[in-house]
Amino acid sequence: MPPMVRPTRFLHCNLNCADVAAAAALYTDALGLRTGMTTRTDKIDARPMGLDTATATIEARFTYDHRGGRRSPALELVEWNKPATTGETYSDPGAMGMQAVGFEVRSIAEAVASLRAAGGVARPSTLTTVGGDRLVAAVMLDIDGVGIELVESDVAASATFAYVRMNCADLHAATDWYEQIGFERRGPLLQAVWEQAAQSAEVQVQRIGLPGDSSFELQLTTARPVSGEAKAHAAANHRGLFRMALAVEDIHDAVGSVRAANIATSDPVWVPLPGTPLGGIWASFGCDPDGVMVEFVGLPVAQLEAR
Repeated sequence: MPPMVRPTRFLHCNLNCADVAAAAALYTDALGLRTGMTTRTDKIDARPMGLDTATATIEARFTYDHRGGRRSPALELVEWNKPATTGETYSDPGAMGMQAVGFEVRSIAEAVASLRAAGGVARPSTLTTVGGDRLVAAVMLDIDGVGIELVESDVAASATFAYVRMNCADLHAATDWYEQIGFERRGPLLQAVWEQAAQSAEVQVQRIGLPGDSSFELQLTTARPVSGEAKAHAAANHRGLFRMALAVEDIHDAVGSVRAANIATSDPVWVPLPGTPLGGIWASFGCDPDGVMVEFVGLPVAQLEAR
């Protein structure tokens, strides 16, 4: 079926931190990301994100790789102050939800050494297809416990933010859901093997992305058997990866189209971004079949290109 909505850009992936300054330091010092927009507000209405408050206080830093904000999606680092960031990130790599951010680097050894020096911790793991292609060469954990997957590639001197890995209970249902909101498959379903702590597990991987935006993708993954929690973290202030944001031309049209596909999403709400060129955005929030929050942001292409 044709998609019900056509996002134009993958804007950012949200990572909730205990200390946003310390988290930003790791990604900038070790991987060469640069902080673009920063904002602090006491007026975030968090009710559409599942929290019982209309006046949440957050500090956010949007970090970009060497391509900059017009070409690179952001890793949005958020420290919740009121209510505070809470809980622990996923301890089980098989739990549902957004599990890891993926970076292409020129040298695995150098990237691992840089992350160690910045406070990262090794989680010795690899992901290899049945055909022998290495999808993930190494995994490190950032200071909040979020997985950073490293892939060796002929990229620029600094790391390139390439993907987010998401665990799904039903890979086909998740793929169909994302196709309804504008994603498309990038290649066939891959059969692969995770190697971690002298144990191996068979997994399937489906790569998907937005048409016309080759800068980023989602890697939907399912293990046999599925382990960990049955749903992604539900609280918007839960520590770790929580939410992704997609740009749409018209937020009201997008909400109507998504609802026409029987996908629940909130009414558009104004999200203030004080201290940024945008000032604020109109956004709508919903969840995929595994509970991962997807945010639609009303940012026309002309406005994106003018940032």
